[in-house]
Amino acid sequence: MKLTLVENWRGVLLRAASMWCVYIATALEIASSAIPYAADHLPWWLPVAVLIAAPVARIISQGGIDADQ
Repeated sequence: MKLTLVENWRGVLLRAASMWCVYIATALEIASSAIPYAADHLPWWLPVAVLIAAPVARIISQGGIDADQ
């Protein structure tokens, strides 16, 4: 099995729901570390919950982002 990138990999990174989960979790972690006010109001488990949602978002059909086509 040869691993290759999909043709529109930039579009996939921009529009894929699973990637948005990763982006949001990263932003939440940065906010809780960089902004003291945010650390007081963001629960520690929120970025973890968003990351757990990423594989679920990956298997949901997202119409138009199919890598096989």
